[in-house]
Amino acid sequence: VACIEHQVVVLKHLYRILLIYCKGFVQRNIFVCGDFNIDLIKWEEHKLTLDFLNMMFNFGLWTMIDRPSRIPKDSAILIDNIFKNVCSQSLSGLLINDISDHLPVFTISNMDI
Repeated sequence: VACIEHQVVVLKHLYRILLIYCKGFVQRNIFVCGDFNIDLIKWEEHKLTLDFLNMMFNFGLWTMIDRPSRIPKDSAILIDNIFKNVCSQSLSGLLINDISDHLPVFTISNMDI
């Protein structure tokens, strides 16, 4: 499990981290979660977003959250997420509350540790 929160995700740096961890844990369950500050809703119109998603997919990591995680007054963005390589059935989503300007994300998976 890796958690990320950064002002701007630097893809080269994240790529190196994922390469190190994913290479050593090919047969392991991998979860990468956090505030990536890349709006996944805009993947069709923003090259950095598409590059980020392609990188995650190339590592076999799939997004678990598909709804906006931050909803300011005039827009909705999806910047908080959980990526995993686990194929087991899981429940993922957002917790609706006013603790923060970001909605907490979660995933529940049934697997052996």
